[in-house]
Amino acid sequence: MARTNYIFIDTEKVHEKDLSRVKNKAAIVNLVLGAKQQAPSIEIDRQLRQLGEKAGVTRTPTAGRNALDFVLTCELGMQAAKDPGGYFHIISKDKGFDVIVKYLRDRGILAARRDSLAEVPALMSTEERFVKLLADLDNPESIRPKNRKTLASTIQQAFNRELTEEVVGKAIGYLIRQRILEISETGKVIYAR
Repeated sequence: MARTNYIFIDTEKVHEKDLSRVKNKAAIVNLVLGAKQQAPSIEIDRQLRQLGEKAGVTRTPTAGRNALDFVLTCELGMQAAKDPGGYFHIISKDKGFDVIVKYLRDRGILAARRDSLAEVPALMSTEERFVKLLADLDNPESIRPKNRKTLASTIQQAFNRELTEEVVGKAIGYLIRQRILEISETGKVIYAR
């Protein structure tokens, strides 16, 4: 059974225009609105209705500094208590949520803050996942795998652990042929840049 991705969107910081990525995925999206914020656009409201139980809207009961942040965190925490095996995504440009993400991860709960819905791996197409993987591996400023075993795990993670060992091996071969990396005889990964 697929892990459910719970997505909480901070609508004060992020203005998603399309929720269609959630359709046909193991995901539930919750728009969190401030007390004085306008209702979602007609198009977003239509998409919310089409998604049915896979979508919801939570409005903060009162206005105030960080009110939306506290409500979003509370909603996420209650859902994590119900389904600790889920993956919890906060869609916000507010880096203050990184503390919540670290807190959850330290307790073994999968969580991430992302700038947009398009960055949630479970909602990406195969092509988008591969492009992101290539960009991450080619970026010297990102944290990259140091050995073949970790590289294989990183590739598996990018594809929700759905790949066979043979496919992972072919992906590593492709990365080598494209000169993105090399693998030493001891299994150490050496990046081109």
